Amino acid sequence: MSANNSIILVMLVSIKSGQESVFADFAKQNAPLLQQYQIQPVKSIAVKMKGQIVGQNEIPQPDFITLFSISSMEQFMAYMADFRYAKISALRAQSTTSVIGYFTYEQNIPAQFISESPAADRLYMVGLANFKNQDAEGLEKFNKAAIENGLFSKHGMHIEYQLVPFKVATVVGDTTAVIPERIQVFFIDKAESFREYVSDPVYKNLSPLRDNTLTKYDFFAGGIKP
Repeated sequence: MSANNSIILVMLVSIKSGQESVFADFAKQNAPLLQQYQIQPVKSIAVKMKGQIVGQNEIPQPDFITLFSISSMEQFMAYMADFRYAKISALRAQSTTSVIGYFTYEQNIPAQFISESPAADRLYMVGLANFKNQDAEGLEKFNKAAIENGLFSKHGMHIEYQLVPFKVATVVGDTTAVIPERIQVFFIDKAESFREYVSDPVYKNLSPLRDNTLTKYDFFAGGIKP
């Protein structure tokens, strides 16, 4: 897979109980700034659970994960330096317990089937992976094999983003965030198909291609945030 020039910011956000309206106020005031600095919200996932394939997922389970497309790091830094952002950021600090941001480069992904499932029906997953010797080849081999032999299409599994992080920032909270070597955003057409997918003998046969190369793989799952 060859990298392209797109920058995607992946934000994990946990809201304080009773502070939802305060965060909504921050988001409302922040929206014009995002537009001005060409920071485009792409997708927001309401997280229902967390887990891991390898290791222990010690990242606080967020309430939602939002992806933003950034035109350039220069524009993002200008946004951060804007006095209006500094003014409203207090609302975010007041209303959240944890905010972690991963800056990533978007990579091209293999050709896949075209999913026609309604977005509201999908189970979305965000996986954060680290590898032995920083070698992602095993993950790429797994994805390629699962696409070519029809495992993904059989169960409605689809890779939406393959991301290479280059910076992590703990914006709110005291979590020491480890920078992953890959972030994958993928979905299965229907949540009830997930158990069939992971119990499929083909999946069990292919998964060591990925799992044997991992030192850590955390994931979060949920649906599209209304």
